[in-house]
Amino acid sequence: MNSFYFHSSTQLGEKSSINFRAFYNQFKNDIDMFSNDTYSTMTTANAEHSRYDEHTDGASTQFTTRLVGRNVISGSLFFKDDTHRESGIYPGRSPDPLIEPWLLDRDQQFSLGLQDVITIMSHLQATVGFSADHFDGIQGETYNTTPPASALTSFVPFTCIASPANTSIAGCTLHAWNYNPQASLSYQVGKSGNLFVTFADRGRFPMLKDIYSASLGSGLPNPDLKPEHSRNWNIGYSHTFSLRTVAQIELFRSDLRDAIESVSVQDPGNPTHTPTPNAPSGALCPASTTGYCTQDVNIGKEVHQGVEFKVRSLLFSRLTVDASYSYLDRAINYDFAGNSSVNPVITSIVILPPLPKNKAVATASYR
Repeated sequence: MNSFYFHSSTQLGEKSSINFRAFYNQFKNDIDMFSNDTYSTMTTANAEHSRYDEHTDGASTQFTTRLVGRNVISGSLFFKDDTHRESGIYPGRSPDPLIEPWLLDRDQQFSLGLQDVITIMSHLQATVGFSADHFDGIQGETYNTTPPASALTSFVPFTCIASPANTSIAGCTLHAWNYNPQASLSYQVGKSGNLFVTFADRGRFPMLKDIYSASLGSGLPNPDLKPEHSRNWNIGYSHTFSLRTVAQIELFRSDLRDAIESVSVQDPGNPTHTPTPNAPSGALCPASTTGYCTQDVNIGKEVHQGVEFKVRSLLFSRLTVDASYSYLDRAINYDFAGNSSVNPVITSIVILPPLPKNKAVATASYR
């Protein structure tokens, strides 16, 4: 990976400032997939030298001013361009070897945000904010798989529910907005305590991988994938016991809707659901071990809730100790009724991603 960054911070008078950041990240990767477990031959149809060449670049800026009374007002702009290129070389396919042309997927994201931190009175502070984010799919394509004689030598555009006869690489790409409000309230209790409550509604766009990846032959792309959204609440209290010790307890809950989950769906080219390596020639997921394809789908409704306790103490001038404990309760429900192609049995037995229910962390810093 090659990464290039530019950062700047400029003071504008005594009460305003502007920050700017520009970046360019390039990722190149080659993977060899062999025909045997000694990594010596590449003679089967699925043996491949896979090549990636992708980059993400963009810029962001934030302006902050304290010119308006008790308000600290900030505005931000963000832009990002993601480009994915891939190609494969198949030594075991005709013509020997079969070399795929370079495939291109691309999208752009833009965000505009505003925030105001308001000092209502000496002990009470509020924050309100809002951002609008836009996702613009530029191009999405996949390799031709039929007829076998010309498979993987040309491109075909994706089709989707809105355009089942789409013929354009710019068609069936995602164009969507996310609107993200947030608010918080903080109240100072005496000289040592602080009570706070926060709320935020967030949206997350799917990545190029979520939309277009075929998971090395075991999955189906999903150009119909939409953003997922979450509502997040936090309430907590922090207390300074002395100049040396601070503790905080926090209750949190996050409700995730239209959650993007990897599920098992029927393979349109494998009606008998025959697992690899005996899947029929028309199977769209020939590398599937179950005969079903994996696919990222907006199907989940998740709840993440729990409590976290943190303490920091300066035991003496050179030693600082941090400790935390969190309890997390998670639940995921699937909307099988709205996704008839999803196999509920295989999907439901998939183990939840391994996030711990109980977690304790302790660190010590010596200077």
